[in-house]
Amino acid sequence: MAEPRLGVFTGERLENGIDVYHWSTRKFTTAALRLTLHDELDEHTSARALLTGLLKRGTKSWPDMRAFTRRLEELFGASMGIDVAKLGERHTSTFRVEVVADAVARRLALDAPQGGLLLSALELVREVLFEPIAPGDAFPADAFDQERQNLVHAIESVLDDKIAWAQQRHVEEMFRGEPYARFELGDPARIATLTARDVLAFHRHRVATAPMEVFVAGALEPRDLDRLRETLAAWPRKSVAALPHEGVVKPASGPRLLEDELPLAQSKLLIGYRYDPRALPLRDQYALGLYNAVLGSGSTSKLFKEVREKRGLAYYAHSMVDRFKGALTLSAGIAARNVASAREVMEAQVDAMRRGAFTSDDVEIARAGILNGLRGVNDSAFQAIEFAATARIARRIADVDEAAAMVRSLTHDDVVRVAALPQEDLTYFLKGTEDHEPAAD
Repeated sequence: MAEPRLGVFTGERLENGIDVYHWSTRKFTTAALRLTLHDELDEHTSARALLTGLLKRGTKSWPDMRAFTRRLEELFGASMGIDVAKLGERHTSTFRVEVVADAVARRLALDAPQGGLLLSALELVREVLFEPIAPGDAFPADAFDQERQNLVHAIESVLDDKIAWAQQRHVEEMFRGEPYARFELGDPARIATLTARDVLAFHRHRVATAPMEVFVAGALEPRDLDRLRETLAAWPRKSVAALPHEGVVKPASGPRLLEDELPLAQSKLLIGYRYDPRALPLRDQYALGLYNAVLGSGSTSKLFKEVREKRGLAYYAHSMVDRFKGALTLSAGIAARNVASAREVMEAQVDAMRRGAFTSDDVEIARAGILNGLRGVNDSAFQAIEFAATARIARRIADVDEAAAMVRSLTHDDVVRVAALPQEDLTYFLKGTEDHEPAAD
């Protein structure tokens, strides 16, 4: 359900189930629009990933990639991107469009299309969603086969990065049997089974029924917003599904170890922890962010200083928290011979955080980094949109100033309290067959 206010954005739900959030501001000369479809990570993950390429192939009015690109150029260099992402156990497909704001076009007396640039860009999005090139109730066979190959190559190229490969292996094994184990770009074996007809049928059902939200920010006048609402309200939608559920939450199974071996010069060590994100107080959510910054975010963190700088056991060492899933992961690139020492020192930093063995300077340096990131959020239309959209899903503070005030209020005791939450689960060691020692700083 659309909230009336979401930070700087005003929200409303249209009768066809589309949630619309808008921010009218003269800070930007463009209008930024982000449309997102929400689904669960399920057996259709591969199809959704494949659609990101297929939908850019052309539409009813712009029937090939050249015509599609030419149309964007006609809209004074508008841009469009499509991608999929994994947010906890939610799978999202997002369309991002940026175009010269109509208020600016009017002021500059640009020869804009009738109805305006934003509406023209939105019409292009509508055709991408509802009228893709699909003769005979199937995507064209040649385009389908090519995009299927492109997607498999994209998966292979991502996983050619052995850091990404190790991260995905760790996720697959630690969360085996849970939707979260799925890779957001899908699975090559599943992609091979997809057909042009089935993917189109899946797409048509999805755009009619999946939860959809639209964010728009920029120099928007009331008439621009009226046109936006009227256009979106006419989109054919029915029986809109509820937003995906909160996700699977399981307790940590206790320390486990999994090892793979590949011909690499640099081994990868990942230590996974779980915690239950359900009903976590708002203050604790932000305290977890500060905890992660002290533990392993950046060159001033405990992991970097202890594992990399003092002992020279790692090429890199950091931590990350997935607040949607309730997962903490420590990562390091190491020489294979250092695995026992590196693991011991990394786990010791988690224990030190639980004991409160960190200084006020540690907290203040971490806090300053978070506040610096918040400071620039509303200086970019898309950053502001991402911040508000993420806050909506995670039930966090959508107002940047209020979020900053929360971060400023956090104490050493807050960090110690949340440090007790993560419980160790799976350690994954990708062992390289070569063994080069990291150089100490």
